[in-house]
Amino acid sequence: MPDNFGIKYIHMTNNIKVSEVMTKGIVVANANSTFTEVMRFFTEYKIQHLPVADGDRIIGIISVNDMLSFLFKELKGKRVDVLTLNESFKISEVMTDGPVTITPEDSIGRVVDLLSSGSFQALPVTRDGIIQGIVTNKDLVRMLQWEYTH
Repeated sequence: MPDNFGIKYIHMTNNIKVSEVMTKGIVVANANSTFTEVMRFFTEYKIQHLPVADGDRIIGIISVNDMLSFLFKELKGKRVDVLTLNESFKISEVMTDGPVTITPEDSIGRVVDLLSSGSFQALPVTRDGIIQGIVTNKDLVRMLQWEYTH
C-alpha cells in the first residue's frame, strides 16, 4: 500500500456519511419471532445480523453467533427438534438488548471507531429510535474496495 494510505483513509472516512454506505430496506425481526423465522431470515437473505424491533423502533439486535450459542446450549445432553427449539427460543433472551446505534448523518470514521473495538460487527442505523438501515463490516469492505478501485 502507498505510504499515504493512512492519511487518505482518515480523510475519506470523515467525509463519507453513513447514509452513503448503509444497507437500506433491511429485514427486521420482532419480539415474537421464532427460532425458525430468525434462521430463515439469516439463510434466505444471507445476512449475519438482524435488528429486532417493536414496530419501527429498535429494541435489539441478534447475530448468527447469538443463534449458534443458543443452539449449542439447547443441544447439550438433549435431543432436540425444530418444535422444541421454537418453544424454548425467546428472542429477548438471545438478542443484544439496546444495541449501540448510529445515525445516517454520522461519519464512516465514527463507524470505524465503534466497530474497531471488536465488540460487535454491525451497527443499526436509526433516526429518533426508528430503524433506517444497518452498517456492517461487509459494507465497509465494499466501500474501501470501491474507493481503492476508483
